[in-house]
Amino acid sequence: MRRPEQLTESERKCLDELCERSSALATTTQYARRLASMVRERRSEHLALDV
Repeated sequence: MRRPEQLTESERKCLDELCERSSALATTTQYARRLASMVRERRSEHLALDV
């Protein structure tokens, strides 16, 4: 999964539409982005994924 700013307009639109149709996918996308950010920035905030 690429950073949101690296998605093409078409990819972004498709993902947005899919997330609108599925709240589970929207939540999963948010968690995946947060996890990727933690890994990239080498943060050890183990509670950062809590809702």
